[in-house]
This record gives sequence, C-alpha cells and structure tokens, in this order.
Amino acid sequence: MWEAGGTVTNLRQVKGLEFDLVLLLEPNEDNYPARIEGRRNLYTALTRAKDELVFVSSTAPCALLIGAIDAGLIEPMEVNAIEPVQFTEEDDDPF
Repeated sequence: MWEAGGTVTNLRQVKGLEFDLVLLLEPNEDNYPARIEGRRNLYTALTRAKDELVFVSSTAPCALLIGAIDAGLIEPMEVNAIEPVQFTEEDDDPF
C-alpha cells in the first residue's frame, strides 16, 4: 500500500533506512569533500534510494561525482528557467 507524503531528514538519521525516491540536495564539494568522511557520507546518501535518486544543486557537483558523470552513470540536466513561487496572504496561514 502506497501512501502519499515524504520525509525530510538529514544524513545522520537515515543509516539503515531505504526510500523509494531520494532527493540529494547540494551534492557539492562543501557538503561531500573528497576525503574519507565525504566519501562515507556520500555513499550513505546514495545507497538509501531503492528506485530513484535525484541530485538537486545550484553549484558544481563534488569531485566524487565527476567520475560517475563522465562515465555516463549520472545524467546532468540543467534547468535555468524556474519561476519563483509567489505566495499570497492566504498561503501564510493555510490552516
């Protein structure tokens, strides 16, 4: 039985868990440096996805992902025309 919804969490809370879809935000050098800790953290994040893994970043990917991109394992997609969301006063208090 599938249920709608999502989980927003951090890397420390997902060890041992799996998710159908994982969005990895800002997989850049600041968050996943090319050192042992960065490799371990990236491995943990990547291996949480059962079906789909999506990277979302506003900067260049970390060096640890460059090899996978060059090998065609990760397909970069640039989206340059994202319109900002405009909220109304109603949106400020939805309940």
